[in-house]
Amino acid sequence: MNRAGICLWFILFFVLSCSSDYRDIATENGRQAVIDEATNHLTAGLCDRALETLSDLYNSDHVDNEVRQLYASAYACKGGLNFPSMFVALKDSPDIWNALIKSNYSAGTGDLKVDNMLRSAEILRETSSIEGNYFASTRPRDVNAYMVFVQLNLISLTLSPLGAANPDDGKRRKPTPICSPAATCIARDQCRVAVAVANIRDSIDSLPSGPITDKISIAFNAACSAVGGGCPTVLDPSDAACTAAMQVQGQVLIDTFASQWGT
Repeated sequence: MNRAGICLWFILFFVLSCSSDYRDIATENGRQAVIDEATNHLTAGLCDRALETLSDLYNSDHVDNEVRQLYASAYACKGGLNFPSMFVALKDSPDIWNALIKSNYSAGTGDLKVDNMLRSAEILRETSSIEGNYFASTRPRDVNAYMVFVQLNLISLTLSPLGAANPDDGKRRKPTPICSPAATCIARDQCRVAVAVANIRDSIDSLPSGPITDKISIAFNAACSAVGGGCPTVLDPSDAACTAAMQVQGQVLIDTFASQWGT
């Protein structure tokens, strides 16, 4: 075999050897390749591609908290969470609900944003050091930071259609209370908001102070002062946990947040 043939054989052997390892989740290099590819998809806003790339690894025995958080991020991406636009909006606006809704508008359940955000939160809870535990103290700090913004979006995605949000600027177009004349919102809205507030308060306590976290804390302290007995404490998002008491708390919070949300 001449030199050119030998060189070609070595190149072909090297490529085939690498390709057998590429994205093979049984190997460390393969798992890292999957993570890197999914991260690139998320950076490009290709939420479904990221989910497809991560699916096998997430559902394997090789899953870890890095993979869980990335998989949760892909669902949050499908739910419309966009960190750059959200941070800019929160930084520049004194009204956190206008800012959040402007960065992630929803006309209602048809867009499935709430469903995807709920799935994201569910996966984030899987990072707990105690299986089935809901408390932030059992999760990594970076996961708790992400949880805060997922839950904030769950509230703003609930408020957006109820208040007939303007898709252009995120402002409320419906007068408060936004659930009138129907008297109250439905139980699912009420409990979703109550559970989101409980999770935000639990998660944010584990985070350092900062301009955005402080702004969120101020808005929530004001809202919780309107709720008899203070902020909700139930962290369980299941329908079974949606008691009549939580529905009352959630309704008060919805009304209070709507009053904070400008027109």
